[in-house]
Amino acid sequence: MLVGLLKLACPRQPVILHIRGQDTYSCRVSALALCLMRENVSPKQKIHLHCFAGTLDQVLGCPAAFPWCYFSISGLDACFDEVQKSAVRGIPADRLLVETDSLLAGPCSGY
Repeated sequence: MLVGLLKLACPRQPVILHIRGQDTYSCRVSALALCLMRENVSPKQKIHLHCFAGTLDQVLGCPAAFPWCYFSISGLDACFDEVQKSAVRGIPADRLLVETDSLLAGPCSGY
């Protein structure tokens, strides 16, 4: 299903992904999503990784493949561990978006 949706993407419209996996950093599902994006989306595509809670490797890997990649962080960042905090610190300021729709995902809400 994701591949079908990715094939509909056009560079002038952003693809917004909220990626959550079973492991703390969503590493497997993030790696799979990045692989599927590389195979099915133009490198010029605007990507928004919404409610990002991943690793520094993910922060570095996505913009390397998609120069128009942006990140947003929810209120859950108050509960991030050092790996996730390091990732947030690694996001360039010009790639960080304000997240406004996660009112229920406040600090340590378990969302």
